[in-house]
Amino acid sequence: MAHILGRVTKPVVSERGPDAVYELRLPGEWLDQGASIEFELPRHLTCAACGGGGCDACGRSGALTVRSKDEPPEIVPVTLPQRQSHQGQSGLVLRIPECGGLPATCCDFPRGLLLLKVVPGETGAAPVRRIDRTHLAARRGPVRAHFRPSVHHAAIALLLLVALILAWCFGGR
Repeated sequence: MAHILGRVTKPVVSERGPDAVYELRLPGEWLDQGASIEFELPRHLTCAACGGGGCDACGRSGALTVRSKDEPPEIVPVTLPQRQSHQGQSGLVLRIPECGGLPATCCDFPRGLLLLKVVPGETGAAPVRRIDRTHLAARRGPVRAHFRPSVHHAAIALLLLVALILAWCFGGR
């Protein structure tokens, strides 16, 4: 039994950016029905390692920045699991891969997990909207993905540049 539980509690990817926490308040009937929603991910998220208190993962700030000021907001689509009647008014926590904090700039790791806390209640200030499941099936993952050039991208760009220079130098002869 411990072996099975160990697989559930271990990280999805061992090398990744820091995990972040975000809380959404949604109408209870959305949780009861297992609604499909999409929400705008804020620019700053609470660090999951310290809960906002400050640690090494977040540079002692308690928060993780997931995009720069000039980048458009990231829209995250999610289908909520249908809440069972015996769960009452409790919320849930969903682990969403590659929607958390960005890894250090020196590393080519994926983003961390977003631990999405969904709590029944009045919809908060965050823009959340219910969507049709057919629209959700057409989209996979966040709407805006982060592109981070890696060493491989730099090597390919360098090879293309050398090929262009050689074609230009020897093209006229």
